[in-house]
Amino acid sequence: MGDVLLATPAVRALRNTFPHAQIDVAVAKKFAEVWKHNPHINTVVEIDTSESVLGSTEIRKQLFKTVGRYDVIVDCQRNLRSWFLRRGLAKQTLFYEKFRAEKMGMVGKKVFPERMTHVVTRYYNALLPLGVQPDELGLELWLPEEQQTEYPPSLWQMLTAHAPVAFAPGARHATKRWPAEYFVQLAKKLHTTYNTSVVLLGGTDDKELCKHIAQECGEFVTDSSGASSLYQTARLLDSCSLLVTNDSGVMHIAAARQIPTVAIFGSTVQHFGFTPYKVRNTIVEQQLPCRPCTHIGKSECPLGHFNCMKQVLPEQVYLAVTEMLA
Repeated sequence: MGDVLLATPAVRALRNTFPHAQIDVAVAKKFAEVWKHNPHINTVVEIDTSESVLGSTEIRKQLFKTVGRYDVIVDCQRNLRSWFLRRGLAKQTLFYEKFRAEKMGMVGKKVFPERMTHVVTRYYNALLPLGVQPDELGLELWLPEEQQTEYPPSLWQMLTAHAPVAFAPGARHATKRWPAEYFVQLAKKLHTTYNTSVVLLGGTDDKELCKHIAQECGEFVTDSSGASSLYQTARLLDSCSLLVTNDSGVMHIAAARQIPTVAIFGSTVQHFGFTPYKVRNTIVEQQLPCRPCTHIGKSECPLGHFNCMKQVLPEQVYLAVTEMLA
């Protein structure tokens, strides 16, 4: 989901450069909501990634019938599925640089190449042959009820008794999750200091984790996890003063809705290019020789100590939150 949201600035810039072009986006069905109400897109082509890659061939044939050949295809995946989809479908193909080898080099050698820029910048670089120039705006996630023709204004609200702090304690990989007991301690301290409530956000995989945190905290914490829609999460974020999150998809939803963010990084590092984009943010992390141990996350700490997260203490994150609120 993060990859998809991080592509939205480049598509906006593409539309600004070619206001009358047909711009279609092919995306995994589970992330199609990112594009469905985006005014810069003509058609969203949904890909069922649970099916064989050969299914992309059938989609390509259908696009030939309805659209014909595209002038340009930008391949952001460079995998077998995208090859089956784009083969012969465009006059020109441009590629997004994923820096697979460089990322693996960071894990093994702790070498941080200067050309490993932010992911959004890499999307822009893929469009350079078309003369597309970056703008100064951030990510986009348009809700069904939003009919504006301009980028939505900042939705940040100052902290009040009616503006809770959002927590997103989940992440797909265990080594990217700050300990649940630390979220509990942070929630209690924020409630004591600011008398603020906390909203827990996450998908269906985060239900048990969020349930545990809510039970440990009490009535000032609302468990709103289990969201089956990106829009549901975005609307909840819109009502919050800021987000405390792991390096996860919710972090990028918050950036798209212009919600200030305190992000906790463990096994992954900022150099991979997935930090919050064009939104007020603070990254909290521990500089350890074993980081990064992975470029996407692992199911457990390879060394068994999990210091990258355990040594990021609740007091550190609390200070980052209070500085942002100030």
